[in-house]
Amino acid sequence: MFKVLTIIFVLALNLVSSFSYGNEHLQVTLDDGRIILVNAGVKEPRSIGSYSLRLYQPLNKNYPFDNYVHGLMAKRDGMIEKLILADLTHNSKQELIVLIRSVGSGGYLSGQAYSISKTKIKRLKALDNIDLTKPIIEQFTLAESSIN
Repeated sequence: MFKVLTIIFVLALNLVSSFSYGNEHLQVTLDDGRIILVNAGVKEPRSIGSYSLRLYQPLNKNYPFDNYVHGLMAKRDGMIEKLILADLTHNSKQELIVLIRSVGSGGYLSGQAYSISKTKIKRLKALDNIDLTKPIIEQFTLAESSIN
């Protein structure tokens, strides 16, 4: 009986250690076919940590992630909930909003906006406590930058 319990314990431990923390990945495709891949930090808790943004220019549709262009890391307080593409700067180009949902009491929503040039991702704006009674895109369009 002890051997059976030991085997069950070891199997359960292996199963638990194989679970992923946070979202595996989220991705969006820009109008020109480039791809942005957003990942929560590997082995970080869901409640806090970092995330990466990586920009790819597919050269072969069978291998869309072979041509890395640029990327950056950002801090997060919560789980990556959603990615939104919108023209926040009124320049007819898509910007990216990364929405983060806190996992604590209140579950507030925050986000960071990024511009995407042909070769670079650049941080534009950050908002904490996004007002869910107002359109999210308008809040980012009208907000003052809180990132230097």
